[in-house]
Amino acid sequence: MKESKPVIKVTAMLHRNISSKAVSALKSAGVKDIYQTPGRIPFLAYHSGIKAVFKPQSLVSYPAEIITCFVEPAVEKVAMEILSVAGNMEEPGKGSVYTETIQMSSRSTLFHCDKVVSPINQNQHFYHDLTAIQCVVQRGQGDKIAQAVLEMGSAVPVITYGTGTGFRDQIGILRITIPADKEIVNLVVPSWEADYVMEAMISAGQLELPGRGFISTRN
Repeated sequence: MKESKPVIKVTAMLHRNISSKAVSALKSAGVKDIYQTPGRIPFLAYHSGIKAVFKPQSLVSYPAEIITCFVEPAVEKVAMEILSVAGNMEEPGKGSVYTETIQMSSRSTLFHCDKVVSPINQNQHFYHDLTAIQCVVQRGQGDKIAQAVLEMGSAVPVITYGTGTGFRDQIGILRITIPADKEIVNLVVPSWEADYVMEAMISAGQLELPGRGFISTRN
């Protein structure tokens, strides 16, 4: 068995307009390997006037990016502070940053664990006992699930894209082929609220039905 060591996976979800600033801040601090995933952040827009009578709200999106890097446990909070300050995350709706402790192979060449060499002291307050939820559904179905989360007021999800690489199963009497294109709904909520949010997401996406998708959590 290959030797492994605990490292911190840092994930930031933020508006694409400020993602370049966050990446530059990480690089200036000494982080070399940074992974960027494009996506979009949906939010509820409330209408007024006559339009509100027929449709009081609608779901709209703006471009977003998920930034991921790996750092040593000793500089976990420093990395979070750098992203929080660069993304101005103290303001509501600017984005979020969270960390996870993972095991990384000491011989791994795919991921490199960096040591942040430019610590800052902003005395940021971060929440603990959070749960990351990730839901994979067919392309075009992510908005339903995102709207259910937004209406609960629990979190602001980020939707990214992917392609299924498994067998292209056929289901039902008509033998309908499951599309390969996927949408991934990503969000972080307080752990005590995770079960309620998952139930709402499962109901909105009808995930109990075959071929609709799946949902998972990480603490």
